[in-house]
Amino acid sequence: MKQIWQKFINSKFYLNYKEELKWIPILLLGYILVSTLVTMHDDHTSTFDLYSQLDSLANLIYKCAVIVTISFGILWIAFPQVYDHLHNEFYHTFKDKATEFKDKYALWIFIAILLSVVWISRGVAQTNGDERRIKLLTILDSQLNIRESWGENQGPEVNMILKSVNAPPKNPWCAAYASYDLSLIGVPNPHSAYSPNFAQKKDIIWTPKNQKIKPLLGDTPTFWHANLHRVGHVGFYLWPDKDGGFAVTQEGNSSATTGSFEGDGVHRKKRDPLKFYAISRFIK
Repeated sequence: MKQIWQKFINSKFYLNYKEELKWIPILLLGYILVSTLVTMHDDHTSTFDLYSQLDSLANLIYKCAVIVTISFGILWIAFPQVYDHLHNEFYHTFKDKATEFKDKYALWIFIAILLSVVWISRGVAQTNGDERRIKLLTILDSQLNIRESWGENQGPEVNMILKSVNAPPKNPWCAAYASYDLSLIGVPNPHSAYSPNFAQKKDIIWTPKNQKIKPLLGDTPTFWHANLHRVGHVGFYLWPDKDGGFAVTQEGNSSATTGSFEGDGVHRKKRDPLKFYAISRFIK
């Protein structure tokens, strides 16, 4: 590992771009701070598990690198004079500018990049103007504090959710949660604590192999559980997360720290849609 590191810091790439590379950890820390502040201010968002955040940031960095490379390529071919000005008169001479000039531009560039990245990572809910979906979002926002406060699969809200579908106490409750909320907005649903009931062929509108219909807020993604050899988890689809092709979901009986299908309460998750078994629609 030491030899690899030594080879990297002596490489032409590092020597040419070491100043830029030093800004990466600062940008990452700034992103996490600003994103957390935005999350605390906006009821429609929530923090995600560490792996989802790192995955999203990696996608953002990759996208930015591709966009910048393509943009400079277009400038080089279509607008050579603009390219030469940026390359020769600004980029390579930036270090020779007055300190006040450099600090001013560096600060504004840093703020612009930071706010852009945070804004890009915020998805937008698609409700098609349906009042039931809008009402459901208000309900979902109010339930982010539900926890299994009395032990595994137990708590005042959890017990009420299980009772609403006549499920026994201490039962896994992700499906009961989806059924409970759909019932609150007057939508017919499986009324069940058995998650495969949310993946019936007649209700499915989207699968990884058939993505013709776009999911809307309130549709129900289901997940295959390998150990059970069947669908073993269900949640609510909220919106696409624009930073990396992810989907934001809200799930009962889930975890805030991992991608586990079992956990201590209601949490918002960042999921890869290609890992959904299917998405069903009951709000029709």
